[in-house]
Amino acid sequence: MRFQAHHRRAIDRLVNEYRDDTRFSALIIGGSVAKGFARPDSDVDFPIVATDDEFNRRKTQNDLFINRKDLCDYEGGYVDGKIINHAFLKEVADKGNEPSRAAFEGAFVAYSHLPNLDALLEKIPVYPEHDRDRRRAFPKCQGLS
Repeated sequence: MRFQAHHRRAIDRLVNEYRDDTRFSALIIGGSVAKGFARPDSDVDFPIVATDDEFNRRKTQNDLFINRKDLCDYEGGYVDGKIINHAFLKEVADKGNEPSRAAFEGAFVAYSHLPNLDALLEKIPVYPEHDRDRRRAFPKCQGLS
């Protein structure tokens, strides 16, 4: 995958900042940087996988975002993270809707302490063909024929 040098530096700083933090199990890079269409001033989007204890603590405190400018060395740069847990990734892979799946297109693991995270991440953007008909069917609305 090819990045602009300043985006690569921001990703490296993210990894260095969180890789050894026991509250976080994995860091995934997403958004325009991962999809390959980032502008020079684009931010670096990332979901970060918290341990269940950390996720639940932060959820209770409504603190599920990380937004930092100090990890970027380019004009207007910042990193924009969403704190998730492993169960969320499994749920999106198993029964996620199209927008949730599309958010993970091109996403890649920057670091992980979780086994098989790459395989799970590859599964997320793949639309489940076995469920296509049910998802495409619209329920009949009352009063309309």
